Amino acid sequence: MAISEPGNTYIEGVFKEVRRHYPDTSYRSLKAKLFIAGFSTAIAASLVLWFLSTLFIVQQQTITGSDEMMISMNTTQSVRLMFESPSDLDQVTLSIDLPENIELSGYSGQSELSWITSFEKGKNILSLPVIAIEQGEGEIIAQLRYGNKVKVYHLKVKTVGEGVMNYKTHPFASV
Repeated sequence: MAISEPGNTYIEGVFKEVRRHYPDTSYRSLKAKLFIAGFSTAIAASLVLWFLSTLFIVQQQTITGSDEMMISMNTTQSVRLMFESPSDLDQVTLSIDLPENIELSGYSGQSELSWITSFEKGKNILSLPVIAIEQGEGEIIAQLRYGNKVKVYHLKVKTVGEGVMNYKTHPFASV
């Protein structure tokens, strides 16, 4: 007995029945996986932005508080100036001009000091031991000369009631 080949309708019906019992989930699962991946990425990006914004706010508050310093009259207080250098530099002329109400400890009566120094690449800290000798206000000016380049830094200084000195930094101006 010979078996005849099934017709096209029979084959289509069998495949339709198989698809009904075993649906193709690869497309649906791919859509679900893409949605979950996108959603997870959005949440992660939101958390990173939130974290960075809180760091920026804390950093701003810290910087604002560090611009001022108070000292009493006739007491030596260290004022730290930072100069950032892009490379090692030799033969840098550093000049400091002091207002009338401020003296540098050990240099009584001198309002202008100048010397030649070298800077290392990066941050260079100069600590000035200053004394408020009378009430008033003025400006400590630090001037750097290297070759034909000059940078000037201004530091506003004011002594107020009961001999407390406040100073606030201002952006430097290049000449």
